[in-house]
Amino acid sequence: MRSIQSVRLTLLVAVVLTALYLPVSATAGVRIASWNLKHLGWNNGKNLQAVAQIVGRFDLVAIQEVMDPAAARRLAKIVSQDTGEPWGVTTSQLEGDSSYRESYAFLWRKSAVAHDSGDSLYLDPGNKFAREPYTASFTTKDNHTELTLGTVHINYGDGRSDRTAEIRVLDQYWQWMGKTYQGHRLLMGDFNMSPKDRSWRALDALAVPSITSGASTLSKTDGRFAHLYDNIWHSKADRLNITARGVLHYPAILGMSHKKAFATVSDHAPVYIALGKAKVNTAPAKGFKGTQTATATASCIDI
Repeated sequence: MRSIQSVRLTLLVAVVLTALYLPVSATAGVRIASWNLKHLGWNNGKNLQAVAQIVGRFDLVAIQEVMDPAAARRLAKIVSQDTGEPWGVTTSQLEGDSSYRESYAFLWRKSAVAHDSGDSLYLDPGNKFAREPYTASFTTKDNHTELTLGTVHINYGDGRSDRTAEIRVLDQYWQWMGKTYQGHRLLMGDFNMSPKDRSWRALDALAVPSITSGASTLSKTDGRFAHLYDNIWHSKADRLNITARGVLHYPAILGMSHKKAFATVSDHAPVYIALGKAKVNTAPAKGFKGTQTATATASCIDI
């Protein structure tokens, strides 16, 4: 008969080995990001290897300006190859009130996050949005936190009034998310507007922006970051354990000038939040070659 000490030692070894072999993302919280990827899917010289280097630093990413859903699926495969573990992807249909149309996508690390059923486009009463927000739900694998993620790309339009018209009805979408889904709500995307603008007044009563300082858009000419247009909004009453937030200034990580980054990756940097003990890797990419580019499916137009 084995001694009590022997049994205890066996159990202790099993616990230690289990902890050692668990994926880091499954034991240390979750990193969530939003990124406008500047016409992903067009024949615009997009360096998907560079994009994957940045996406792989998160666990769940909302992407705007997906011009071809197949490009998002291809990106997920490259991220899987880069990180050495499987990633999932879900996309909306192409949306738009004119010949210019975009899709949305969510990419996620399967070891950290589970994708739940029920993806949907907002029905948009009154047809207020040029591109209706896209909603998907996820559950974290570390502590089974339910998340409801909505993503939107606010229409830049011909002037400020085009942007504010959509922003002023985001509170209606926010409330619809709460009635339709059960998880902690996050509204993320490219809003083409500072979170301090007065047009946010209605949503301000219900939610708060995670990012309130800094900038997320690249200046093509002088290496600066120009505007804080991208953000992740969360509920004022939410107890979501947000432990870090910020803008990931990816050109420096990839060793790129703003001019090259603007042309081959995106004119936006990703914004992010971290839950629990998760840490976002901001170290320079090592051994980055970045030779893979996207294939053509549509022509570029100036919008």
